[in-house]
Amino acid sequence: MNMKTNEDIVHDAMLIIYDKYKEVEFERGILPWAFGVLDKVMRGDYRTELRRNNLIQENRNAVLELHDCNSSLENCFDSCELIDEIKYSLYQLNNTEKKIFKFIIHGYTREEIQHELGISRTTLDVSVFRGRKKLKKNLEKRGAI
Repeated sequence: MNMKTNEDIVHDAMLIIYDKYKEVEFERGILPWAFGVLDKVMRGDYRTELRRNNLIQENRNAVLELHDCNSSLENCFDSCELIDEIKYSLYQLNNTEKKIFKFIIHGYTREEIQHELGISRTTLDVSVFRGRKKLKKNLEKRGAI
């Protein structure tokens, strides 16, 4: 796992502090603001790690389910139909969501996807959330899940 160390988190916060301290007007001094930046970086890293662990757990279960399907030919056939349904549902997404899911399927990190598409982290997260919601809705509508 690529969990950041405390030193990495402090380093990230120091880069932000160094980059922004000239732009900020300090009402109570620099230390409360600097600790606030550190707190935000730390909480953001924690949320990112939590999302990553949840995503890994979700994918692990899906892979294990597909692996279990290999035990019988009938189940494999069902999984092939499911793959076709997933492809169809992916086709129903808008162009940005299609591109994002293509990158995700090919194993790109969120940072790489952001860079490739030139979008913000928030835009990426919202698009992934909405895309997953659309995929689930389409799959349920077609009776695949």
